[in-house]
Amino acid sequence: MPAPPLSLRFLLWVALWLLPWSLGGQTAPKRELRGAWIATFTNIDWPSANTLPVAAQQAELLALLDQLQATGFNAVYFQVRSQCDAMYESQLEPWSADLTGRQGRAPSPAYDPLAFLIAACRQRGLEVHAWFNPFRAVSNVANLPSFAPTHLARTRPEWLLAQGSLRILDPGLPQVRDYVLSVLLDVLRRYDVDGIHFDDYFYPYPPSSGPAFNDDATFAADPRGFTSRPDWRRDNINLFIQRSQESIRAAKPWVKFGVSPFGIWRNRGSDPSGSATNGLQSYSDIYADSRKWIQQAWVDYLTPQLYWSVGFSVANYGVLLPWWNALGGSRHVYSGLAAYKVNNGGTDSNWSQPAQLPDQVRLNRQQPNVRGQTFFSARSVTGNPLGLRDALREDLFRTPALLPPMPWKDDQPPPPVSNLTARPSGNGVQLTWVAPPPTGNPLDQVRQFVVYRSTSSAINVEEAANILRITPHEGETSFTDQGLAPGTYHYAVTALDRLHNESLPAGPVSAQVAANAGGPDRPVGGVSRLTNLSVLAPLLSAGDTFTVGYVVGGSGTSGGKNVVLRAAGPSLAPLGVPGVLADPRLERFAGSTKTGENDNWGGSAALSSAMSAVGAFAFTGPASRDAAASVVLPAGDQSMRISGVDGGTGLVLAEVYDATPAEAYTATTPRLVNLSLLKEAAGGITAGFVVAGGGEKRILARAVGPGLSAFGVGGAAADPRLTLYAGERQIGANDNWGGGAELATAFSRAGAFSLAPSSRDAALVASLPAGNYTVRVETGEAAGTVLVEVYELP
Repeated sequence: MPAPPLSLRFLLWVALWLLPWSLGGQTAPKRELRGAWIATFTNIDWPSANTLPVAAQQAELLALLDQLQATGFNAVYFQVRSQCDAMYESQLEPWSADLTGRQGRAPSPAYDPLAFLIAACRQRGLEVHAWFNPFRAVSNVANLPSFAPTHLARTRPEWLLAQGSLRILDPGLPQVRDYVLSVLLDVLRRYDVDGIHFDDYFYPYPPSSGPAFNDDATFAADPRGFTSRPDWRRDNINLFIQRSQESIRAAKPWVKFGVSPFGIWRNRGSDPSGSATNGLQSYSDIYADSRKWIQQAWVDYLTPQLYWSVGFSVANYGVLLPWWNALGGSRHVYSGLAAYKVNNGGTDSNWSQPAQLPDQVRLNRQQPNVRGQTFFSARSVTGNPLGLRDALREDLFRTPALLPPMPWKDDQPPPPVSNLTARPSGNGVQLTWVAPPPTGNPLDQVRQFVVYRSTSSAINVEEAANILRITPHEGETSFTDQGLAPGTYHYAVTALDRLHNESLPAGPVSAQVAANAGGPDRPVGGVSRLTNLSVLAPLLSAGDTFTVGYVVGGSGTSGGKNVVLRAAGPSLAPLGVPGVLADPRLERFAGSTKTGENDNWGGSAALSSAMSAVGAFAFTGPASRDAAASVVLPAGDQSMRISGVDGGTGLVLAEVYDATPAEAYTATTPRLVNLSLLKEAAGGITAGFVVAGGGEKRILARAVGPGLSAFGVGGAAADPRLTLYAGERQIGANDNWGGGAELATAFSRAGAFSLAPSSRDAALVASLPAGNYTVRVETGEAAGTVLVEVYELP
């Protein structure tokens, strides 16, 4: 199978990396944690503002998870508690002001962000760790008057320690430790999380000016036999860590527990067993004896925050990493990486090198006890600074990875799958299998499947290069491997439990893709064509709209085109889509002339039959307020505008279906020769389309931002990036189209307007067999309007 095209940024990154470094030709590991912290405190990652409506919050979160999944991540650490508040529905602590703008105010319409995230991650194969800040209570005491009356700083002021503007819960008070433990156990018992995670904030960091906190009274009241205040403080944290681990294990033994401590335990100048560094020390400065936690097996993993560059004099990443690796024998060590410093490293010029963070990943892989890495933070990765995300997606994380196992928690693999079959399907192979029977023990429940492929009948399932796909969830028991060259392919499938213990493989099974992949397995309808465009997008504010375009035509065709148009809102809710648009409106246009509209579809039998014939899911009933139309379109430019009745907001699914039956297609039947979407790209745009018929369809895909200025479109995106997927497998990508002759010719042949050679618009050409495809357009941290286009090429 040919490699997917590399982006311009990625090629630049490779060139720069090869100059100063020689880390050897590494192969990606089969098992590796690839995590991202999603910080909610002060809206670092999500939501982007505390004034966003619920639909916009949800759309942002889904877009962020989509980007992480597409990049190759397999775990997220979601900040649920940052200052004794809650990013989830809690009876113990008030709603976070970072969610709704006012502490204690619930989101409206009501939803639970943590439950929403877990459900979304289960559909994307992402492990979920609930991230807690255990002891921070008030980050800035000047904000205390706006805090909810139920906040601990108001109800239990005697529990607080003060340092400057910071207020923390006093870790020396047994009742504080009990309370914090009750909060995390509440989340553990009510939510299906995979892990509980603490960050580095225990006792306060030393102040840059002014006095440090004063816990004289607490020490005097309960010294527990300690005469050394620092030892007593460390023991307070040790007691809390140990009790957390014991409580989590007792409640849900499959849930992981870990901490991301400050990256320096002790300097060698203070302790011969410390690291060769000269920075702040967690042991003595914030009383966190992180080395003891892993030595005593009180944690399942540590993720030290190694937020320094390779070569930094005070704390060298290349020095600290081996020190932490030496601690990782019986429990996992992951590396915490400073994505937020890429091209933003202040006086440390090492962070201006595109290779800095990718090379840290490579160094991690050279350490046998470093089992992966977590990036701070998610937006810092998806913003693609210096091509970081490109380097991960197109090289370091290009091969899917299983999570590292934790045999001390569970080492029993699930039963293997059964009835594995493979059969040719056009120029692909369709696989099906039967999952093992369900079990009542959560430790034994199957969560995902791994599909392996090789051109050798002896498939080595220990080789990461043979991993074709890791399914996002246990409900997926089939997969079609598309776009294959002629030849014989061999497959095996394994099952994973929730701790990623892997079953014995089923298979191998084999299938041969013929040089002329026709015959009975080829989709019916001999004319290769575009048959469907689907866009799930939010209307964020009153008056918000977006436009979906479609061109009817094709060389040598004549007559009208039967289509079904839909704007689904209410009927998405039973499918598990939250925050839907309650009452969508669909307006049809031919050129600039309005030709009709629909508000509520009305339950028409003829329309219901037409929707069923094209394979669209059924609306919930005649009274649903979804919009739809079945019409015959003349040749030419057509479009539909989607809006909310009475300024409504929420998620809406816009769909265009070719309603001509496959068996009725001939060379003269009009086709949908262009599908397009014009929309504000905040959070990215995802559009799906379907290729049907025999043979391959050559298409042109474009993401136009700067090129819109010639048409008077204001606020266009400055630099859109386009990625093409077959299912969830990336098959092409482009950032800046570059003015190449092949693409310029494709523009002309498709009838697309021209683009300046130096513009930062994106475009690519691909030959696609029948199947489902997705175009993903991203604009980084900047928003703006983007025109997404898919053309057939003659």
